[in-house]
Amino acid sequence: MGLNFVANSQNLDEMPEFPGFILRTFGRDIPVDLSLVAPTGRCHDRMDLVPRMRDVAPWFARTLDEANRLGLRFEIMRVCGFPPCILPERAEAFQILRKARPCASLPPERVKGSSCARCRWDPICLGVWRRYAEVHGLDEFEPVR
Repeated sequence: MGLNFVANSQNLDEMPEFPGFILRTFGRDIPVDLSLVAPTGRCHDRMDLVPRMRDVAPWFARTLDEANRLGLRFEIMRVCGFPPCILPERAEAFQILRKARPCASLPPERVKGSSCARCRWDPICLGVWRRYAEVHGLDEFEPVR
């Protein structure tokens, strides 16, 4: 059991302070998952809450750096996170890379760009929410060799 910080366009600036809050409130023994609000359910029509993944990457990096500095275990979630190509310099934080399971086919609500086939993580990556791609496109996703 652990905690989950769901990042959205309205709370990104709070992320880097979250590790300190966790340490003061719960100590070092609680795992924390970082996720990005999914454009599903009630957020399907609230895309103003769903920032571009490339824009959240620096916030996630700062938060992971602060968690590491404090000796906390923070991870980016497999399904409700984002593809590791958005933040490849923090590959160790991605659950999808540490708990690699081949993804034979994408669920209907997920998509990948054509360039994803050239990425080293393509066989295990879940792509992005279809709704996200409809609104923001797929140009920000670049294959990692």
